[in-house]
Amino acid sequence: KAVAAKRTLHSAAIASPNAAGLYGLEILETQIVNNRSNKTRFIVIAKQPQYDESCDNITISFKTAHQSGALCNVLFQLMAGDINISRIESRPAAGGEYRFFADLKGNIAEQRVIDSLRLAKGACTYLEVLGCYKETM
Repeated sequence: KAVAAKRTLHSAAIASPNAAGLYGLEILETQIVNNRSNKTRFIVIAKQPQYDESCDNITISFKTAHQSGALCNVLFQLMAGDINISRIESRPAAGGEYRFFADLKGNIAEQRVIDSLRLAKGACTYLEVLGCYKETM
């Protein structure tokens, strides 16, 4: 059972009640899961990327101009590298652009992935790898 907990004014966590007790966290809310099909992702932010050869998923963020074919141009580069997209979301961004978040199947160390991401970056206004990780479910 997940709970929302905090340690200081500027930090909070989603954790189990056992973890809250172990680390001396104040439980703010219990039973925070309201839909059993939801997945929660936990991220670790580091100064330098750290990738593992067992990773099989990549999350990227990229921006495109708000014009016909802009998204297609980026997706074509991924398709050409035989990269499967398991999720994509869009959000409006400043300056008439759109920001996309996509989950890709593969490992950042694979040459086909490296080549496809390089080409995709050239087809959009911004592209960043947010992480490479092992699918857990």
